[in-house]
Amino acid sequence: MVTEKKKYPPVRKALKKYYGYDSFRPGQPELIKALLDGRDVLGIMPTGAGKSVCYQIPAIFMPGITLVISPLISLMKDQVAQLNQARIPAAFLNSSLSAAQYRKALAFAAQNRYKIIYVAPERLATPQFLEFATKANISMIAVDEAHCVSQWGQNFRPHYLDIAQFAAALPKRPVMAAFTATATGPVKSDILKLLDLHDPKILITGFDRPNLYFAVEEPEDKFKAVCDYLEKHPGQSGIIYCLTRADTEEVAQMLCDAGFPCKAYHAGVPIEERSAIQDDFQFDRIPLIAATCAFGMGIDKSNVRFVLHYSMPGSLEAYYQEAGRAGRDGAPAECILFHGPEDYQINKFLIERSNKDSPDQLTRDLSRLHRMYDYCHTDFCLRSFILEYFNEPTSGSCSNCSNCLATWKEVDVTEGAAAVYKLVRELPRPYGKNMLRDLLRGSHGKRITSARLDKMQSFGALQRYDLDAIKELLDGLLTRGFLSRSNDAWQVVSVTPAFDQAIRNKEKITLRQKLQNDAIQDESYLSSFSRLRSPDVSPYVSAMQDMVEKEQKNRPDSTFTLQTAAEEQLYGRLKTKRLKLSRERGLPPYVIFPDATLLLIARNMPLTEEELSQIEGIGAARLENYGKDILNTVRNFLSDLGDGTLTDDDFKSDEDYDDSDD
Repeated sequence: MVTEKKKYPPVRKALKKYYGYDSFRPGQPELIKALLDGRDVLGIMPTGAGKSVCYQIPAIFMPGITLVISPLISLMKDQVAQLNQARIPAAFLNSSLSAAQYRKALAFAAQNRYKIIYVAPERLATPQFLEFATKANISMIAVDEAHCVSQWGQNFRPHYLDIAQFAAALPKRPVMAAFTATATGPVKSDILKLLDLHDPKILITGFDRPNLYFAVEEPEDKFKAVCDYLEKHPGQSGIIYCLTRADTEEVAQMLCDAGFPCKAYHAGVPIEERSAIQDDFQFDRIPLIAATCAFGMGIDKSNVRFVLHYSMPGSLEAYYQEAGRAGRDGAPAECILFHGPEDYQINKFLIERSNKDSPDQLTRDLSRLHRMYDYCHTDFCLRSFILEYFNEPTSGSCSNCSNCLATWKEVDVTEGAAAVYKLVRELPRPYGKNMLRDLLRGSHGKRITSARLDKMQSFGALQRYDLDAIKELLDGLLTRGFLSRSNDAWQVVSVTPAFDQAIRNKEKITLRQKLQNDAIQDESYLSSFSRLRSPDVSPYVSAMQDMVEKEQKNRPDSTFTLQTAAEEQLYGRLKTKRLKLSRERGLPPYVIFPDATLLLIARNMPLTEEELSQIEGIGAARLENYGKDILNTVRNFLSDLGDGTLTDDDFKSDEDYDDSDD
């Protein structure tokens, strides 16, 4: 018996019609097919990979309604606005609606006027919504930001834990789809278990965001470093993440005082004010937001060109989520982390306070904090460090991070490392890194003298070095795996088998020192790390020239390097036209067109609807709604660029010309 091959709806035509793309991105076809087959799915895909398309296209062809569980009102508004622009009937049900508006939207939903409805997880438990849901034909439930079901996300939205119970209570269990950008092995297991996914299709397309440039800096003055960065990126849209509400307020005010328009966003700001601030940012009325982690999850603003971290976050999961809000349109963007010595202690305090009744979770969160700390101090490729944390194989070098583009010098620290090894082995019990630093320096603190640790043979072995130099040595040995740190609140340090082997075999131990751009010009410069061996400075000056040339050659320009001055000028005009259309339509500019689409228009300079329709991101609705305005902008620009004598023939496609003989 021959099994008839299943026929699928025209999903590729839908992709072109509604989204303006000719082909799917990696992972999208497999997930769409699984959902159309009625199978649960878990998609772990990087920001900008097109997760929403994976459930929106099946929703178009499914007979009933798709519910999308989304964490933030702003995300719902963005997604619904873009769907309606593409003429896919969609709505959101959340607290931003008045009682009358909510009742009307719910009534329309009951009449099957919408294919996709966005709701917050808290909405699922309300009697009015439950009554609607039990009567409606719900074909699919899509869970966005699905990592929120895991323990590290529950503090943000604990109601994510109620989703599986809600689905099970419906007359017919819908197909379940879960999506997230970042999930380690334990988080993935939590999603599968807590959402009760049935034999799901699991697809991980990778975590890499090639368009993002990563950098880590430890400036003496963080605020000056931020201002220096902003001066080099005028008018660009960016987010500055801070650890605390107080930092957020202070940074926003200082930036305004320095001439950089910025507003503060955190959970303590009244909800009406927060909504207004977010709208101002979405509509490009203000370019900068200083925010805590309360801002940004699920934000679909595609033209964020940079994310700056004013302090080290508490985990790589949190960092990559926040940094990932840059460059969602696929164009180059930058993620810069500024950190200082106080960041670790602040994070540790926050973690201990939030987990005082949960020792197991405290241990896990401290372990994540340690890896975040290691990221800030590693000399390896930053992108590879992140990807390996999420168990993704890497080449070890990306040529698009501050470590890969820097010039390094190997420093022999064998003598200092041997002193550290001897001290740790001599201690009567393990101690933390700060105690080791004080012992090596020869400090006579009360804890040291009362325990008679000042009587040890290794006490003061590195007393000729300053504390910063010893700290850098210990950090380097931890990063290179010669020392390990416990994951409990004490974080005691111990030697590893690799350190045992190196000492036993009398191996040379080296650590890498990054040559600094400004300090290297001064031949008296010796970093605290270098003072462990006091190397000759003379090779540094020529090495600096190599580093500058390497950066200029390899580092991508975050301001969209166009090929000609004419393309730059046209891109500026297109952005002006987009802003005008945005204000006329009451939509954020990036909903009208993302930056990447305008960039392609500027490069290709289409003159006909046919040519414009070939640009990625130009679907049928965008072509009809904005095609005339865009084409007129291009034509007027070319006319101004030339002698102003363009005729109708200049706007014909090749098919319009008669090339036959007379």
